[in-house]
This record gives sequence, structure tokens and C-alpha cells, in this order.
Amino acid sequence: MRAYYTLDARRAVDRRRPSPGSVLVFYNKDHFRRAGLDPEKPPATLAELRSDAEAIKRAGIVDTPFVHEVASYKTEFWLTGAHAPIVDNDNGRAAPASRGALADGSSTQDLFTWFRDMKADGLLQPIPVRVGGGIDQAASPWPPRRPR
Repeated sequence: MRAYYTLDARRAVDRRRPSPGSVLVFYNKDHFRRAGLDPEKPPATLAELRSDAEAIKRAGIVDTPFVHEVASYKTEFWLTGAHAPIVDNDNGRAAPASRGALADGSSTQDLFTWFRDMKADGLLQPIPVRVGGGIDQAASPWPPRRPR
């Protein structure tokens, strides 16, 4: 991942560190076992994720086996993981980006079609990103203090 976000040995494109939860897909080994899947073999592709979700749903373990927070940066991680360009000019490495490349790419269309079909087939529960809150909400004392 570091190599992808590095222009040369001294300059990183983006020094922010995503959390593991941002870029990983977590899975429930117990659900895999109960569905007759190998709990030591998590899905490695979208096709495998779909197949595993179908098996879990078919086994009646949960109604919607795949839950995904719909956030633009997570979509970017999925696309860059597939080496799909986000902007032109080699993702801004060959020359400054002059336009977005998302709509032009088959990887983008494939990903959004995959999400649409997973939702339509009852395999995906999309969780919308909540507006507001952020670090202030997370860092606030609980229960909230009452004004004096």
C-alpha cells in the first residue's frame, strides 16, 4: 500500500494512514462454518465474496450477509486495489491530473454493478455514512454532561 501512495523515495502522495477497518473486509468464521464454507479461506475476490454471501444466506444464518458502509473513500480503496485510475495521467503521476477517470473505467462500472446486484439480491446491507459527529462526537463524554 505504501508503494502505491509514493511518488519517489522521498515524496508520499498522501501520508494519512487508513485504519485497518477502512481497507479490510472482516468476516465471521462461525458463519462460514455453519454455511459449510472453509473458515480459514476468506473471500479474495468480489466473485468469491458474492458466492460466500449466497451460501450464508442460503443456510439461513443471516438475512443480509454483507454489510458495507457506503463511503466515497472506501470505494476509492476498492478501485485502487483493482488498479483502476481515479484521475487521468496515471493517477496524476505522469502529469498533473486534468480530469476524473472514474466514469470512463470498466472497473468502476463493474464495482458499482456488483454493489447494485448484491443489494438487489438481498446479499448487501449498505450503511450510509452519517453526516455530522466525527471526532467531536466520538470524543465527547458519555453520558453527556448537563450544563450548570
